[in-house]
Order: sequence, then C-alpha cells, then structure tokens
Amino acid sequence: MLAQTVHSGGVEYVNSYTLELGEGVVLERVREAWGVVVGGCEMLRAGFVGVERGFAMVVYRKEGREVRWVEEGGVETVGMTVQQLAERPWRLEVLRREGKTCLKFAAHHALYDAHSLHLIFSSVQAAYTSGAIPRYPSFLPLLGAILTSNSAADEERRKAFWTEGNSFAVHRFPDLTPLRVEGVRSVARRMTASMGVGVMEERCREGGVSVQAVGQAAWARLLGAYVGEGKVTFGVTLSG
Repeated sequence: MLAQTVHSGGVEYVNSYTLELGEGVVLERVREAWGVVVGGCEMLRAGFVGVERGFAMVVYRKEGREVRWVEEGGVETVGMTVQQLAERPWRLEVLRREGKTCLKFAAHHALYDAHSLHLIFSSVQAAYTSGAIPRYPSFLPLLGAILTSNSAADEERRKAFWTEGNSFAVHRFPDLTPLRVEGVRSVARRMTASMGVGVMEERCREGGVSVQAVGQAAWARLLGAYVGEGKVTFGVTLSG
C-alpha cells in the first residue's frame, strides 16, 4: 500500500472521513481529546520511512507529538507526501459549510482498519466527554506473528492445509437456471431488506463481530446450500 501511495503521488490508500460536529461542541476540547488519544495509541504516533527493501515503521514517543490540525482558512491538502508518511500519516481539518462545522480525518490506510478506526473515534468521544485516557495493547506481538508467518516452514504448513486432508469440491458458480434457456432477456428485481443497516451494525457490535464477517458467513451458508456441500470456499479481495 505504501509503495502504491508513493507511486501515485500520495493519493492511493489515503482515505478521509468527514464527521459533522453537533451544536455546542468546543473545537479546542476536541483537539485536546485527540491529543489524549494520540498519547495512548501507538499507531497514531507511527510513521513509515522508505528503506532499501520496502518500508520501516517508526513509532514516536508521546512527548512533543502534537495533533496535525488545519483550521478554517488553511490549505486543505489532498494526498500525502513522503515526508508526511514518515512523520505523521494522518491529519485533521476543520471545515465550515452551510452553517455546519465538520472535522475531516484523513489518514493512510496502513494505520487502521474498520474496527480500529471505530475504536479511535470512540476513544476521542470518551476523552472529550469524560477525560478518559485510552489504553491500547501493543501491536508488536501481532506484528511478530505476521512476520513469522512468512517463513518457509509456515508456507509449507499453509500449502499442506489446502492439499492434504481437505477434499474441497470444485464447483462453478451456482447456476440457478441449469436448463437450456433460449431467451436472452434479463430481468432485475430489487428487494429492500427488512433489517436496516443501522440495526444490522448494532447487532454486530453486540455480538463482537464485523458486518463484513457476518456477510461472509451468510454468503458461505448460501453457497453451501446451492452446491450441497458442507465445505465451500470463495475469494475475498484484501488489497488492490
């Protein structure tokens, strides 16, 4: 991701989320709340520096790490430079439009996923409302496991999983019209789900799972029912 960001002039994998602030929200307190979260979250103090073979991650100390904050009238930038990726690959921008005050959070995707981004926003809200100081576990043990998984021994273990003792049946995508059909007319039908997205997200939070994981599980059950197999596989795009 980082290499593609550099090759694209700092645009690829730099995402932004614009949050509309409610009435009575004090911007200075919001900025202080972000500062509290930065002190407790290593990933918000991380930078990525190019080395001979790829990139190295640098985690800066809490002391002296200020929140990158662009007030109204400042330059609203797009993308990130190599220096910004190394020093602080995220920023906050205050936007005032049509009488509303918004806060735009722009960050490189290497810093977060959907779950951790939710945790960061929740921590900022907690720090703003009650002064709570977040405590995040170190990511180093997880990083070590990922790096170890790239070893030759682990590669053989993964290969064995797919080739030995796992007789997955190979099917084409389930054909819902197995008979020969002469007509070429296509018909599209739209059905609104009985459960709204908000309710679905709330149920997933209660269960401690992501909406994506639930969707994948439902898709697997559906595929299994179509092909009549207890084991099914499908691909998931993780990058690119």
